[in-house]
Amino acid sequence: MTNRCSTSDTGRDDLALTVVCPVFNEAANIDEVVDRLRGQTHTNWRVVFADGRSTDDTKARLNQLASEDDRIVVIDNPKRLQSAGLNAALLHCDTDLVVRIDGHSFLEPDYLERVAGLMLDIDAAVVGGRMVPRPAPGMVAQAIAVANQASWGAGPGRFHHDGEPGPVDTVYLGSFRRAWLDKVGGWAEDVGVNEDYELNYRIRQAGGTVWLDPSLQVGYEPRTRLSAVAKQYHRYGKSKLTVMRRHPASAQPRQLAPAAGPIVLGLATLIGWPAATWRVPLALLGGHYALLLALAARASKRLAIPAAAAAWLMHWSWATGFWSAVIRPIPPAGLDTDSPTLISSEVDA
Repeated sequence: MTNRCSTSDTGRDDLALTVVCPVFNEAANIDEVVDRLRGQTHTNWRVVFADGRSTDDTKARLNQLASEDDRIVVIDNPKRLQSAGLNAALLHCDTDLVVRIDGHSFLEPDYLERVAGLMLDIDAAVVGGRMVPRPAPGMVAQAIAVANQASWGAGPGRFHHDGEPGPVDTVYLGSFRRAWLDKVGGWAEDVGVNEDYELNYRIRQAGGTVWLDPSLQVGYEPRTRLSAVAKQYHRYGKSKLTVMRRHPASAQPRQLAPAAGPIVLGLATLIGWPAATWRVPLALLGGHYALLLALAARASKRLAIPAAAAAWLMHWSWATGFWSAVIRPIPPAGLDTDSPTLISSEVDA
C-alpha cells in the first residue's frame, strides 16, 4: 500500500509536501526526526530519506520505520554526497513543494503547516527560517553554540539571528517550489558543502526570491568538539572558493574577510623578519583571540573562553580551507566517495 501525496489540493491545510532528507550515521537522532514529522499539525506530507551508506544502524532503523508508515521512503545515495542525496530524493518527489531537512533537524510541531502557509502567501521560490542551536550537555558544546549564533563567530548571516522577514541571499535548509528546482537543475554536486548557498544563488540569478521568516525555526545540534569545528569550517572555506570560481559575482566582503587573515599574517611576518619572526604573528593571532574573548564575554561570561576559541578556529580554519582550495580544488562529484564527512549537515554563512 502506498500513500503518495496529492498535488491537487490547494488549501493550506491539505497542501501536499515532500520532505527530502539526506542522512549518514544518524542512528542517534533518526527516531526523533521521524517522531517530529509524525507529530506535525500538517499531515499531508511524505518523506524521502537518502542514505549515504551509513555504517551504523541508520538504514536498518529507517527501513523498519518505513515498514510501519507508508509515508516514509528510504533510498540509497551511493555517491555519499549530501547534494547527490538531495537530487536522488527529488526524483521520488511528485509534489509541487519540497521541504529540505537534515538527519539532525528538529522541527517544531507547526513547521510544515507554517511552510505551507508561507508558500501560499508569499510569491517566493524558496522560504526558510532561523537555525536555533540545541547543544549537547557540556561547556564546550554550549560555547560552540554561542559562537555559531554570533556575528563575531559564524558570521552575520541573517538565518542565525532574529529580525524582520524579507528577501535574503540564502536560508538554512529551505523549502522550495519544485518548478524552481527543475528550472535551475537542482543541487550542484561538485561544490562541496556549499550546495545550499550555491543553489539559492542560481535561483536568485534566475529571478526567484529567497525569503527568510526568522519566526520559522529549526533546531539543530552543533558540533561538540573544537576539533570538529575546525574540520567543519575548513570544509566551508574550501567549498566557498569553489562557488566563487563558478559565480564570481556571488563573493561578498563578509565572506572574503577571513581569507585575508593568512595574507596579513604572512606580510606581518615578512616585515618583522628576522628579529621578530615569531613574535609578530603570535601577537596578531593572540590579539585576534583577545578581541573575540572580549566579544564573547558580552554574550556569556561563563562560556567566553571556549566560545572565543571556537570562533577563532572558525575564522582560521575557514581561511586555511579557502587557500587549500587554491592549491587543491574540490574534485568532481563521485570522486571522493570514501569521505563520509561530506554527508554531514552544513550551512554557509
